[in-house]
Amino acid sequence: MLQKTNWFFLLVLLNSWTWAQKRTFSLEEARNYGLENRKSMTIADLDVLTAQKQVLEVTAQGLPQISADGTFQQYLNVPTTVAPATFINPNASPDDLIAFQLATTYSAIGSLNASQLLFDGSYFVGLQVAKHVAEFAALNKQQVAWDVQYQITQAYFNVLVAEANVQILDSIVQSTELLFRKMESMRSIGLAEQQEVDQMEMNFTRSKAMLNNARRMHKVSLNMLKMQMGYPYEQDLALDSDLSDYMNRVILEYGELKSSVEQNMQLILLAKRKEISEYELKNTKFVHFPQLSAFFQHQYMGFRNEFDFFRNGDWFPATAWGVSLKIPIFSGGMRYARMQQAKIDVMKREEEIEETKRMLQFQEIRLIQDFESAIDQLRIEEKNVALAMRIYNNVSVKKNIGTSSTLDVTQAYSQVLTAQTEYIRACSTLLNTKSELDNLYGNFNQIIEAK
Repeated sequence: MLQKTNWFFLLVLLNSWTWAQKRTFSLEEARNYGLENRKSMTIADLDVLTAQKQVLEVTAQGLPQISADGTFQQYLNVPTTVAPATFINPNASPDDLIAFQLATTYSAIGSLNASQLLFDGSYFVGLQVAKHVAEFAALNKQQVAWDVQYQITQAYFNVLVAEANVQILDSIVQSTELLFRKMESMRSIGLAEQQEVDQMEMNFTRSKAMLNNARRMHKVSLNMLKMQMGYPYEQDLALDSDLSDYMNRVILEYGELKSSVEQNMQLILLAKRKEISEYELKNTKFVHFPQLSAFFQHQYMGFRNEFDFFRNGDWFPATAWGVSLKIPIFSGGMRYARMQQAKIDVMKREEEIEETKRMLQFQEIRLIQDFESAIDQLRIEEKNVALAMRIYNNVSVKKNIGTSSTLDVTQAYSQVLTAQTEYIRACSTLLNTKSELDNLYGNFNQIIEAK
């Protein structure tokens, strides 16, 4: 028993250790994980399944329809009818009447009914509309997949930027602390004033506060990425690269920006909506066509004055078949009004496509200009960071040998913080602009197989 208990705790410990392991994701792996685990993808799958079942529902309307029904009836008071007495006795007076009952106390009828649609133009058009609706649901699922990949990409880049910011501020804290400790040592031997030490301590304290805030922002951005991926919040997650790797990739892809907004999912969905509207217009036209159907009915009827249907007794069969033709003639202008509404809807869809295309083309112009500006700004900020660090290091060295003041060190320190902040902002702008361009051009068009 003791051995089994030990094995149980060992298994629990192994599972806990496996769960606690940190998983590392590349950008593509993070996207794929999100496509498999985001609830929005599951909802999109269910929408596709619903649309497919709707196609089956519409298809079934043109197949044979068979039903069975039964009716039981008991007269608490059997109805009585009156007829001239001559109906029974030709010698009776013409003014005499006779009353008699034409029904039994109990009656039961069992029927089997079948019908088949032979021709209905609106049915065939409705079937095509249902198929297009199913295709629209599949496209909408692809749109959801694109949105998931775009959101994960944005969140992934934000984590990269947050990590880089933490690393930069951590190095600043270390260098600031080193200078602060040196100033304390120099004050202890009378080579520095307390005011200078206090100034360096302020710099050190400020940099630590900024570092702590950066770490909190990194934690927030990491949880945002987990949310976008559908990843458990309690499980650790890490990225496989740093900011510089992705910055180099983005810059190398600069020459591959040119594409076409025609692949944007908004336009694709609008085009599919236009096709559906065209079929709905066709459907309003076919409503004017005749509708032909066939039917068949077979029933048994039983009549009793006592409730003994399960004993021997007569059951009377009745069988009939036929065809039904319905020809629309006049609807008071209702069908015409519906047709005009359908035509207007098609025209509206065409205008929506043109308006959306112009909007996307403007976004393309703006984003390309923003991307080029972001690259230029990034190169400027890279130089500014290098210059600010060089100035700060030179001033620090001069301070150690007594040829520079604490104020010069503080000013150089502020320049470093400003340069690093602007550099991080430039990186974030460039990455986010690139992901927006990918979204605009439909580069997140990974094909998602139905689960």
